[in-house]
Amino acid sequence: VESIIDRLVAFKNLKNQTGVLLENEIRALCIAARQVFMSQPVLLELEAPIKICGDIHGQYPDLLRLFEAGGYPPDSNYLFLGDYV
Repeated sequence: VESIIDRLVAFKNLKNQTGVLLENEIRALCIAARQVFMSQPVLLELEAPIKICGDIHGQYPDLLRLFEAGGYPPDSNYLFLGDYV
């Protein structure tokens, strides 16, 4: 997962923005994300400080800009509102 995250963060620097991940990597990432989501309670207790973000409408470059401005997780805490999933 860490190598996938590293490549996705580097995505903004690529001129050809296709083919960053293989299909099996995307499937593995989805399975790992599902396991994390399913292991968490429905109501989360979050610790301050936290950055509250509106709906980014699935725009990955916008997500990277937010992380560049506010810091990357897990060094910074975020709460995303809206249908970003």
